[in-house]
Amino acid sequence: MESTLYIYIVTLLTHYVKRTLHISEKKMRIGLQYANPLPISYLLCYTENEVMKMSCLGNLIWFVFAGFWQGMGWMIAGILWSLTLVGIPIGQQCFKFASLSFCPFGKDVVFGGGAVSFLLNLLWLLISGLPLAITAATNGIVLCCTVVGIPWGLQCFKLAKLALMPLGARLERK
Repeated sequence: MESTLYIYIVTLLTHYVKRTLHISEKKMRIGLQYANPLPISYLLCYTENEVMKMSCLGNLIWFVFAGFWQGMGWMIAGILWSLTLVGIPIGQQCFKFASLSFCPFGKDVVFGGGAVSFLLNLLWLLISGLPLAITAATNGIVLCCTVVGIPWGLQCFKLAKLALMPLGARLERK
């Protein structure tokens, strides 16, 4: 059980470093082999099925510790925005991102949009964005206080960024 959690954490951190620093997998393997005396190079060779299992495990742990409450925040924001005819498109975005809040592992957010989404994001920020962003950032800080909670804290920070500018963003599977 402990080795599975260790493998999962190493995998999450590896994927985060690769995406953030734009390091190729080959350079990552070579760097990790020389930086760590433990033979962990075999940990970086996962099949798609193994990654999906770890993603499922991460989503289960996430849902218990932070996902349920953050997802409910997005759902409440979506319901309130959907009460008005003008707010229905924003409410639909909230419901889409509520599903991300419930299960964020294995999904990426791609930001985009134009002038209209920028103006709507300003309106969103004043009405619903700040409370959701502050909640997600607070959860992220609390989860990052432990080494084991860092992958889940990073997901909180991803959701905090999304809470600041959700309109024009879309979800993609990793």
